[in-house]
Amino acid sequence: MLSILSARRSFFVVCLAVVALFCSPAAAAEGGHHGVDGAKLGLWLVIPFAGLLLSIAVCPLVAPKFWHHHYGKVAAAFGVIAVLLMIVIGEDNGGGFMPTLQSAAHVYLLDYVPFIVLLLGLFTIAGGIYIRGDFRGTPLTNTMFLLVGTVIASWVGTTGASMLMIQPVLRANKQRKKKVHIIVFFIFLVSNIGGSLTPLGDPPLFLGFLKGVSFFWTFHLLPETLFCATLLLILFFVFDTIIYRSDALPIPDASQPRERFGLAGAHNLIFLGGLVAAVVGYGSLQKAGLFYDAAATEHEKAEAALLEGYAEEAESKKLDDPVAEAARIKALLTKVEEQECVWGYASTLERAEASEIEELALHEASKDTPKEAELRKKIMTAVQRFRADIDAEYRDVDAKLSQATSESATAAKFLDDARVALAKTLRSHASAVLAVPRDKAVKSVHLGSVSHLPFSNIARELLILAMAALSLFTTRKVIRDSNNFNWGPIKEVAKLFAGIFVCMVPALAILAAGKEGALAFIVNNVERPWQYFWATGMLSSFLDNAPTYLVFFQTAQATPMSAFAARGLDPDPVSALVNMPHIILVAISCGAVFMGANTYIGNAPNFMVKAIAEENDVKMPSFIGYMLWSVGILVPLFVLLTLLFLR
Repeated sequence: MLSILSARRSFFVVCLAVVALFCSPAAAAEGGHHGVDGAKLGLWLVIPFAGLLLSIAVCPLVAPKFWHHHYGKVAAAFGVIAVLLMIVIGEDNGGGFMPTLQSAAHVYLLDYVPFIVLLLGLFTIAGGIYIRGDFRGTPLTNTMFLLVGTVIASWVGTTGASMLMIQPVLRANKQRKKKVHIIVFFIFLVSNIGGSLTPLGDPPLFLGFLKGVSFFWTFHLLPETLFCATLLLILFFVFDTIIYRSDALPIPDASQPRERFGLAGAHNLIFLGGLVAAVVGYGSLQKAGLFYDAAATEHEKAEAALLEGYAEEAESKKLDDPVAEAARIKALLTKVEEQECVWGYASTLERAEASEIEELALHEASKDTPKEAELRKKIMTAVQRFRADIDAEYRDVDAKLSQATSESATAAKFLDDARVALAKTLRSHASAVLAVPRDKAVKSVHLGSVSHLPFSNIARELLILAMAALSLFTTRKVIRDSNNFNWGPIKEVAKLFAGIFVCMVPALAILAAGKEGALAFIVNNVERPWQYFWATGMLSSFLDNAPTYLVFFQTAQATPMSAFAARGLDPDPVSALVNMPHIILVAISCGAVFMGANTYIGNAPNFMVKAIAEENDVKMPSFIGYMLWSVGILVPLFVLLTLLFLR
């Protein structure tokens, strides 16, 4: 208990120091570029990240005692090295003191803290739910456990399903001698593949939902999910049957009373529901009156009204001269594209980037110094990106209108198609503008150069912690003892990922730079569904799968539909807001979710499940050892998936 209190005090002191640093006037005075510039960073800056991964892979094998006592220090050391390297290279090379400070603050306050709070909440609540029953770890029982965990993962998240199901699986197989394979397949199915059918299942899919993918679109992944899950369950059953027969297991004593199936601590399901609601309802939470300045939405309302007006004008029918009418609507399209509003069409620019552009635009009048020239260059680059996004979204409409102006015999039909498509697109954008809150309207704690920490973020984390606290104080100790509950696994994950998150900063920044970064050779060569699947998947295996998903999502959005059609793909887009073929989004989504199972760090629950298994005396494979399992089982499976679904 003293060690837990000491750890809590240390964490509290660190949090105070970070907040004090980033709220200081000195930090606020710097302003300027937000974070390291991935377009300028060298690929060699991922060496600390590679070093930390190598340490996780090798140290437990060659120096287990050292690693057991000092893994947190090793992770911290590589994190410090990564930060120092980014500072030393200077701003001319994409780093420097303030940009590095900004990136580190962002990754810890806006990424790492929510990550750990969510894991802590799920770990605490699931640890208070004891699934009673006289389960014996037979192949059939184990297969049923994996099936149930896979099914519920899409509805309570892969992390929630993993935390809920891992203890019953470990208890059922307590007498088994060989059980590593059970945990490995558990990670494959429950911690990853099972979370592919709703945005609740895995962070990349939830990010897609926020970017305009409809909630139930993810059911398009059902064929791929069923294929992978079914084959893995069959393979597991065969594999476990062979191993089960080779184990000399004690014969159960029939005279002992059998424990009836049931749930102890079932009230924790209420807290689990509250946690899921806090995560899923975050968008609505942002718009709540307590956290949102309604007066700041007038800009969005005016723009949405303008778009609605354009939609009505597009729908007005004047077919006396179809060719002239096509030219009229094409002129209307040009009028829409020429709107000088950076905030328009919420899906086309990251809001933080748009905010920076607005700030930089204030300096445009002064054109004498090199600094101002650089500012103007950034403005023009951002505006060009904005224009390109608009062009991508309207190119199909434009193509139909061009055809209508040249083929008078069938112009009316083309014109009707174009009018409907344009009006639908405009109304979708009007809804998006109103649905996504503007940064300036979201009430925030201002953190100097970090920009802001929304009160809604703080409220979400507090809601999750409140659910965890209620679970902790309302669940009898005997229930947690029955689950072998202790804080060791969450402490291990918190320490290691504190280093991993900051070491990933250069790699994610380079990847986010897309065709301008050192990983452009990957982004430039991704054209077909199978390429999107493998590129997204392989990078998601080692990096955070949510930003990796976003990079390829945006790459596909920026690709002309005509280019996809030229490759034989159906040019029908997912929606007006998600301008890419369905098969491309399927490939990106499957890559990010499925291939998170390739390594222990590919998805949040993987390492947690490993740590819990080791706390229960299961000798889990090393980092490399686990990858031998994934390469031997998952890679052939994904090759089959590619050939059958993504060619």
